[in-house]
Amino acid sequence: HQNHAIDARLAWKGLELGIQQLWMDSGYGVAYAADESQSMGRWIRPETSIYLRDKSELSGSLTSTAMVRFRHSDVDDGSFDVESFYGYGSGAASVITHYEALNSSLAYTQDLEFRASDRLTFNGGLDLEQKTLQKAYLTTAAPAAPPDGSLNDANHFSVLDRAAYLQGRYLLASGQQLTLGIRNDDDAIFGSATTLRGGYVFNAGAWGVKALYGQ
Repeated sequence: HQNHAIDARLAWKGLELGIQQLWMDSGYGVAYAADESQSMGRWIRPETSIYLRDKSELSGSLTSTAMVRFRHSDVDDGSFDVESFYGYGSGAASVITHYEALNSSLAYTQDLEFRASDRLTFNGGLDLEQKTLQKAYLTTAAPAAPPDGSLNDANHFSVLDRAAYLQGRYLLASGQQLTLGIRNDDDAIFGSATTLRGGYVFNAGAWGVKALYGQ
C-alpha cells in the first residue's frame, strides 16, 4: 500500500484558496475469486481538488459564501490486473491488463444567510456542477476511443447537476428552535427530486429534546 495526502490552504480576509490531493495505491486492486483472477494487481486512484472560497458581509444582516472548485478523480494508467499467471491453472503465460479512467468536474456554490430578526434567520443557496465522466476503462486488452486531451472524446460524456435550497430557523423561546426547509436536486442521471425537512429542538440545562423529520 502506498497512500499519501496533501491539504494546503491559504486564507486572507474572507478569501480562502485550497489545494487537496489524495493518492491511494491499494496494491491489490479489486479482489476476485482465485480461479478468475490473481490478487496481484494494483489500483491507483489519484484525486485532486482546487477551490477558491469567498465569505463576505453584504450588509449588516446578509452574509454570502461563494465557492468555485475544480476536481480530478481518476484511475491512473499504472493500475493493472493479473488475468492469469504463468504456471497456475490454465495459465500458459502471464496476462496483465492495464486500466485508466479520467474524470473531472467544475462546481460553483452560493450560500446566503439573512438575519431577518433576532428570532428569525433564513438560509438559501444553489449548487451547479459540470461533470465530465468516462464511460468505460481504457484498457490494453480492449482500448476504447483514445482521448483527445480535453476529456471531450467519444468515451466521455458531460452532465450538469443543479440544486437549490431554502431553510428557515425561528427561535420560539429561550432554548426552543423550529427549523423548516425545502431542497430540490436535479441530477442529470437520476432525475429531479424535491425533499422537505423539519426539526424542533428544546434545551433545558443539561437536558435536551430533538425531533427531526426528513425525506
